[in-house]
Parts: sequence; structure tokens; C-alpha cells
Amino acid sequence: MIAADGPNAPIQETVMLKATKHIDIEKLPELVRIAEEVRATQEPRLLRKGKEALALVVPVSARPDSPLPPTKASLAEGYGSVPAFSKSLSVGRMVEIATEEHAQETAREGL
Repeated sequence: MIAADGPNAPIQETVMLKATKHIDIEKLPELVRIAEEVRATQEPRLLRKGKEALALVVPVSARPDSPLPPTKASLAEGYGSVPAFSKSLSVGRMVEIATEEHAQETAREGL
């Protein structure tokens, strides 16, 4: 995941750690509904607060202890896969676009 807050903010990559922190959502019905929809459709959902992207909900395997494997796409494949933009975009908007495209690729790979 890549995160930035404005045109001059540093871009940070988050690496999947060995153990993912868990949040019990049993008592949060709206989050349960979203999580069940993601699992049923096998399509990630980007959670936003207004225009700000906050989190990406992605489907996982049936085993709760299985780690998420890294994407199979190489950096070289990703670099040339996005056409040039016709207008200038803010770093925040570019991050949103990249996050959405990554979520779609992850869903296609069945991760």
C-alpha cells in the first residue's frame, strides 16, 4: 500500500508483516456486511472518508491464519501498464488511482 497526504508528502510503502493485526468486527454490523460482500464477490473495496482513501478491504482465504502472499506482478510489468495522464494530478489522486488498480489486480490474482 502506498500512502501520501498532499503533493509534497513523502510516499511510504507498507510491507506485509508476518502476523497481521486482527480487529473483531462482530459487533459492527456495517463492517460485517462489507467484509461478507468482499468475501462473496472476491473483489476488494476501498474505504473512503469523503475524498480521502482510508483502507483497503481485500478477500482472504478460508484459513484465518494464512498470510496474504505478495502480488505476482513485477515492477517492470507495472511500470509500463499505466498510460500517461492527459492532465496533471495531485499525488493524493495518483495514490487513489494506484490503490484502486492494485486492488483490482489483487482480486484478479485471487489473493
